Amino acid sequence: MQKKSPPPEKFLCQTAPSALRNASPILRVLRDILPEKCSVLEIGSGTGQHSVIFSEGINCLKWIPSDVDASNFESINEWAQTATNNIPFSPRLIDASQPDWCLTANDNIDVIVSINVIHISPWSVTKGILKGAQKFLPKGGFLYFYGPFIQNNVLTAAGNIAFDKSLRERNEDWGLRNINEVEKLANKHALKLDRIVKMPSNNLSVVFTKT
Repeated sequence: MQKKSPPPEKFLCQTAPSALRNASPILRVLRDILPEKCSVLEIGSGTGQHSVIFSEGINCLKWIPSDVDASNFESINEWAQTATNNIPFSPRLIDASQPDWCLTANDNIDVIVSINVIHISPWSVTKGILKGAQKFLPKGGFLYFYGPFIQNNVLTAAGNIAFDKSLRERNEDWGLRNINEVEKLANKHALKLDRIVKMPSNNLSVVFTKT
């Protein structure tokens, strides 16, 4: 019998409170949209908590985490050691704003997932994710965004307005994205808005399909 890996060191296995809070609601949406067997690329895996929760909670063929910051890889790999089945793959170093995503034809990406990323990154990252989805997703593949958004003709929650202000004060290139602007750009990259799902704490799940 293969010896089970020891639990991760606490200083390597980082945690994000938001990842614990939103995991269950996101998992319900992903279960609804993902094929029974699929290959998922996660853009911006951060601590790596979601990689384990979703790869074990969904019957995916493989879950590939990635991050722009290689210093997060230790935590991502340590979290992967806690998985009891369907262990996530090793993380990839991906800057979504750049064209080279370090993917090969063997990765066979069916779904791209990006959670709490595009509002804390420049608009170039959003554009890059949409370009990447057009390039790497097959027809009928899904692109999934989660986070706070602004919608035309929909009242923005006071908390989200304050959050947007604080983000822009920290970095003028950050801020909540307008779904209508994202959709307009997505259409130029062969992506059609599939659904918008209201989530807890004034967040949204926004799903696009490759046409």
